Amino acid sequence: MLRLNHQSRAERATALLFLAVAAVLGWRSLVDVDLGWHLATGLWIIDHFRVPVLDPFGAQAWAYLCYSWLFETVVAWIYEFGGFKALQLAQTFLILLSALVALAAPTVRGDAVGGPAKAIASGVVMLFLVPIWHLRPQLVSVILFPIVLWALKNRRSALAVITTVVWANVHVYWVFSPIAAGSLLVLDSALKRDIRGFRRGAILACVLSLAGFATPFGIEMYRGLFTYAFNHAAANELIREFQPLQIDFGYLGVLVAASAMTIVSRFRVVRTSTTAGEWCLFLLFLVWGVLRIKLLPFYGLVSAPLLLRATARGVPTAPLARGNRVLEVFLGVVLAALLFLFFQPAPPLSQKYRELLAVTARLSTMERDRGRTRQEIVLNHFDDGGWLALGFYLTDRTDRAQFRTAIDGRTLVMGERRLREFQKLRLGGHDGCAVVSLWRPDLAVLPAAGTFVETLINQCQPRWTVVFDLGHWVVLRRGPVLERGVQ
Repeated sequence: MLRLNHQSRAERATALLFLAVAAVLGWRSLVDVDLGWHLATGLWIIDHFRVPVLDPFGAQAWAYLCYSWLFETVVAWIYEFGGFKALQLAQTFLILLSALVALAAPTVRGDAVGGPAKAIASGVVMLFLVPIWHLRPQLVSVILFPIVLWALKNRRSALAVITTVVWANVHVYWVFSPIAAGSLLVLDSALKRDIRGFRRGAILACVLSLAGFATPFGIEMYRGLFTYAFNHAAANELIREFQPLQIDFGYLGVLVAASAMTIVSRFRVVRTSTTAGEWCLFLLFLVWGVLRIKLLPFYGLVSAPLLLRATARGVPTAPLARGNRVLEVFLGVVLAALLFLFFQPAPPLSQKYRELLAVTARLSTMERDRGRTRQEIVLNHFDDGGWLALGFYLTDRTDRAQFRTAIDGRTLVMGERRLREFQKLRLGGHDGCAVVSLWRPDLAVLPAAGTFVETLINQCQPRWTVVFDLGHWVVLRRGPVLERGVQ
């Protein structure tokens, strides 16, 4: 077993450094493209005291498997309490919690491993978490997953079940819970020929796999999971984080290769204190993370203990001398000064989304003043549909929605066909105009810098005309426009 010097002072300094970096980087604007429809759904749930069955925002009004309803309701409550500023604070709080997860992830039960090795492993985990540092259910998932892992390793079955039930109402990633139970309990007990442990682990894994029935959707949850896993090809092509790991994905490829090679190259050291279940989880999430980069944060979490064991004997661990307190204080002051100089408070919303909400408010007022009562479909870009739906719902929080968006990021609601059609629309030309004719939108709210506007004005029939523009956005109407205002 590994026995290294425990450096409490160094670890406290490392923890403070990590939390300071997380606080600075975490105080960011609300820019996640999916937050708009998450918040709109949560507000709808609060207003109607139930989970929507049919899509209240999209043009198709199809069945809505609202699997993140609990997250969305909490987000809506926070918004009702303090607006977007409160949501920004909530985002920062979750990011700080994820930083604590990064600090706690590389732990080795029964071993006094600390110092630089633990700092390296924690830093690697944090780097894997940075891409999802937004107010989204995935960030909550990477906070809940280590709780499940700890509960399974310490035989706290009740905690594992409760956490999984909560998780099942937050995001579809709750399925990792029974998978972890199968690896850490069932597989390990089978290899040890522990019949009693195998039986208990199998029962717990089955109970955890039934957590979907503790949601408002029951069997529909499992049908949605099947679609999410095996019938999601269009979304995988359209959304970058659903795609396999590639060279142009920045530091993530280097980080995956370096961490995996370090663990494998030190196999003889790591295997003495690593169970077969831990190796199984490591390999599973390594493969899944390479195939879908959005799963790399979970790879970082399960690989952290192995990385700690792999680096523990290769990193100097000399304890800090008592006479270095002055140096510690000096370094702390320098760090505080650097953070103060580089920290720039970000507004709750980016200018892009502030302008989009202003566009929806102005458009709603214009249509109301003209006495229009017919529901109108708005053509939009896939990435902007969620915030557009939020803007329209904020102007009229009733079921009599004046506008419905053409498409947004709720891929299970949109369906494969709708996503394929948007891919054609994005290419423009004859195929793009054919999709516009198929969708039959009345209005369009599009980025001014994109190619969509040029396609609608110059290539599609009937003719599209600019109604007004505001900052990053252009509003168009199909056919002639009686009034036009440019701002």
